[in-house]
Amino acid sequence: MKKVISLALTLILTLSLSAAVFAGTYEYVNKSENFNVTADYTKPEDVVPTVYYFTISWEQSGTITYTDNVDTYTWNTTGENALKYTKETDSSADWTCTDAKFKITVENKSNGAITATCGAPANGAGITSISGSYDNATLNIDSADKNIVNHETGVQGQAQSLTATYTITDIEGAISTDGAIIATITVSVAAAG
Repeated sequence: MKKVISLALTLILTLSLSAAVFAGTYEYVNKSENFNVTADYTKPEDVVPTVYYFTISWEQSGTITYTDNVDTYTWNTTGENALKYTKETDSSADWTCTDAKFKITVENKSNGAITATCGAPANGAGITSISGSYDNATLNIDSADKNIVNHETGVQGQAQSLTATYTITDIEGAISTDGAIIATITVSVAAAG
């Protein structure tokens, strides 16, 4: 019974409050508010792939000459070798190297640094040894964009180059034709680092 009375009193109080609310006057105010929605921005790292492009040029200076043994043929008119040639060989074969140099220039147009390594000469056919030396056998060459601070600016880079010179001091062996290849020099290029 107490519950029923409590429920009735609660209902009466609720209706009395509602009546007061409905009995008032209302004013409608047109009001709007804007709310800005914000977000954080993270720029991804720029993708700048390394492009390798380089040239190698060679310049030979000085002279390298091979003088072979001198063969002398004598025409015999009498004796056991009559009416034949006899051969006598003078063993004066020799190499002459006069300021013989090979200048190797490596030009880097890459946007990455490179290292060029100049190898020792490999002997050609008939050659047993070549003596000489480089002034600098390893060339560490900067990238062509080394002075560019920001790649977006459109600033043009500048090709970078270095040279190595191999000087021949002595050659052993023999050749039998003019313009013979007496050696091969290999230049290996790799990304620096």
